[in-house]
Amino acid sequence: MDGDFINNIVQIILDHLDDNKFGADKLASEIGLSNSQILKKVKAQTGKSVTQLITETRLKEAAKLILDTDNTASEIAYKVGYSSPSYFNKCFNKFFGVTPGEYKEKGKNIFNTEIPKEPVKKQKSNSRLIFSGTILAALLISAIISITSKNEIPKSTAIENSIAVLYFDDMSSDSNNQWFCDGITDEISSNLSKIKGLRVISSTSSKKYKNSDKTIPEIAKELGVNFIVEGSVKKYMDTVRIKVKLIGANDEKIWFHDYDEKLDNILKIQSDVAKQVAQKLKITMNPQEEKALNSFPTENMEAYQQFLKGRSIFEKVSQNKKESLNIRNTSIGYFKKAVELDSNFSEAYAEMALVYFIMYLFDGRDQLNLYYAEENIDLALNLDSDKARSNSIKGMIHYFGKGEKETGKELLEKAIALDPHEILSHIAIAVYYSGYNEKPKDLKKALNYINIADQLDPYNPFVFDYRIPIL
Repeated sequence: MDGDFINNIVQIILDHLDDNKFGADKLASEIGLSNSQILKKVKAQTGKSVTQLITETRLKEAAKLILDTDNTASEIAYKVGYSSPSYFNKCFNKFFGVTPGEYKEKGKNIFNTEIPKEPVKKQKSNSRLIFSGTILAALLISAIISITSKNEIPKSTAIENSIAVLYFDDMSSDSNNQWFCDGITDEISSNLSKIKGLRVISSTSSKKYKNSDKTIPEIAKELGVNFIVEGSVKKYMDTVRIKVKLIGANDEKIWFHDYDEKLDNILKIQSDVAKQVAQKLKITMNPQEEKALNSFPTENMEAYQQFLKGRSIFEKVSQNKKESLNIRNTSIGYFKKAVELDSNFSEAYAEMALVYFIMYLFDGRDQLNLYYAEENIDLALNLDSDKARSNSIKGMIHYFGKGEKETGKELLEKAIALDPHEILSHIAIAVYYSGYNEKPKDLKKALNYINIADQLDPYNPFVFDYRIPIL
């Protein structure tokens, strides 16, 4: 009855099709076997791993939905458990050899791959697609993704001086220091993005390769970059050891350095890494870029650590509304401690504003949260009016919170001018040009901004669902 076993496995996958967190572990639990037992049985009967079987089942079901429904490629992506439509398109193209749009046009007869002929299974509504009916994904589905399904978004290709920072390994004896290690990685990536001669892949896409067993050449190819930065962090009391390597796409070692410093020098180390990378890649920085790298967000290390904790907590997105609210309140608590320790900490005010704004959108549209969001972003901009992220957050508050679209657009454009790597602004500007519940204004421009965001952050699921909710 081996066929029955695989049929049962496939049916369980279909029952959880819209759950993007459903993987080999959950499947083993559902079937009542250990991970190793289910792997052996699936491998013996199909020649595939459990993960491959789950992926192929998702993609075959997607193919059926493409042919038998009028759903857009993005809607189908969510229905079959992909939180990122762009990543779904890439996986579909790799498996079938064509894009979802081409599949729709040419029909299933052009493929050798067998598509199950059972009636399309009615899917449950995807919780990622609907957060009070107001997330950016919903807007992109209606206004933009209809274009992207025609394969008009180019694939990532490596360009000169393109780079990704992989998440550093935490070598600390204290297992509670992961937030610190991740914060170092994010800050190095952020510093590199201040150098206009570099195209820097967002750290949210780089996180996909955390604890990955893929080689540097494989990662570089998938991210479309020519260089990789990797390293490790060891924190002990008031000292820190950071090992950094700059590696070419072919795994050649270009530069490495070990930093053994007092914790108070951590910001200087992060800045120095960016400068060294620029030097090794023969990039000449202009005075403004050098000034930006020499400008530290705070001199208070305790405030900085509170800031990193707050940001780390905020990124722990949950599907549970009550749990999400607790996460947001906890992160606000850390940001408040940061500004109590340093009242001039602009970035901490900005991140606190973003959390309040998310709470306004997702947690009952409490006007008090909108007020706190605007109050904190104004404090951030009063301290530093040239921070791209602060201008981006301010723009989203005006656009999506207050309905002041032109003001919001101007601030978002300013953010992009200050930092061409600013992901939030690119997505929000795409919303503007898509028409935002009005007659579309300029879909070519909307698509252009989506293209840029996809190139900068190709594997970031939050680009399309959690990070930028809309009204």
